[in-house]
Amino acid sequence: MEGHGEVLAMPSLVARVAREAYGRFDIVPQHSPMRVKRGRFSPRFSDYERALQLVSVAHESVLVVLDSDDDDPEQLASDLEARASECVSHRRVLVAPAVREFEAWFLASIDTMAGREAVKPDAQFQTNPELLKGPKNHFASLLINGVYSESVDQKRYASLIDVDTATKRSRSFARLVDAIGQLIST
Repeated sequence: MEGHGEVLAMPSLVARVAREAYGRFDIVPQHSPMRVKRGRFSPRFSDYERALQLVSVAHESVLVVLDSDDDDPEQLASDLEARASECVSHRRVLVAPAVREFEAWFLASIDTMAGREAVKPDAQFQTNPELLKGPKNHFASLLINGVYSESVDQKRYASLIDVDTATKRSRSFARLVDAIGQLIST
C-alpha cells in the first residue's frame, strides 16, 4: 500500500471482495498492510523490495495496491511483478494499481453510494473514472460538504463501494477483484 488511507481501507475491502465476489467468508486479513510511499516504489530505491522481503517471511502471497498516478497501470503492474519475482521468487506477488487514484474506484460506484454517509443524494458520475485526471477532487465535489481526506475518510467510503458495480465500471477495480480471487484460491 502506498498511502495511510489505503492501509486503513484495504483489509476490510479485501474481505468484502472475497465475500461478495467469491463467497469466501473465511478471509479476514490478520495483519495491517505495509506502507511504502509511492515515490519509493521507483527502482532507484530498494523500499519495495525490502517490504516484499519482510512480508514474505510471514505470507505466501502478497497483494500490492497503489495509485498509478500518471504511469501506465498495466506497465506499472508488470514492472513491479517482475521486480517481485526477482526479489521473492518463492512467493506469489500480484499488483493491482488503481488507475490514477484509489478514489476512481469510488467514482465507479458513486451512484450506489448516493445518499449514504456524506455523499450527495443525487451523486452520479457518467464518465469513465479511469480517464479522469484528479478523481480525488471529483469525488470530493460529490460530497455534501465537498471535503475529503484520504487518511480520515478512505476506509469509510471504501466500505460503501458496490463490488459488482465497480468491477463492471473500472478495469483496475476488476483487476483488484481478480487478484484477490487468485490469491485466495491458492
